[in-house]
Amino acid sequence: MSERQARIKRKSEPVKEEERKSGSALMNWITAILIIAFLGLGGYALKDNIKALLPEKPEKETTVSDLAKDRDMTVEEFIKEYGLSADEVTKETTESEMTSMLTVANYAKYNEKETDELLAEYGISGADSDMLWKDAYLLMPMSKYAETIGTTFDELKEQASFPDSITEKTTLGDAEKIMEEYQAQETEETADEEAE
Repeated sequence: MSERQARIKRKSEPVKEEERKSGSALMNWITAILIIAFLGLGGYALKDNIKALLPEKPEKETTVSDLAKDRDMTVEEFIKEYGLSADEVTKETTESEMTSMLTVANYAKYNEKETDELLAEYGISGADSDMLWKDAYLLMPMSKYAETIGTTFDELKEQASFPDSITEKTTLGDAEKIMEEYQAQETEETADEEAE
């Protein structure tokens, strides 16, 4: 067979063309699978970083409706049980708003404790059962406040840069006032220094 006949024969052979097409299709499939696998693994590896970039959905605060349902009560029963006013508390009222309206006795009841037990737990003296819990809470000594947030008074004092006038026995309410005055004084002194 001459070289010319061999070239003609190679051009006319359909088998080799099909082999070329099937080899090319196989390579395309392998390439596609590798790309998909790479993107999938890359996405999985970056999912925490991607989540960190997305804004977080704020958690829905528990409402009176949720609290009543958890205690197998209607909203009306819940409001009555804890001595709240239906004029001030609705089913959409948040738990923090609701607890700020509770008396010490009702806050203790809400937490399934006796009033004396609750006051002792927070180290609160000078409060009675008819006082609003939010006011009684301000009578808590700083040592107990530090405990409730999981630290010691000394660590809290250092972290918050308390002045020496705030001690372990200083009430939370007095400490807040002292800190407001201290910060106002610091701001004033800084402004005076900058003016000079």
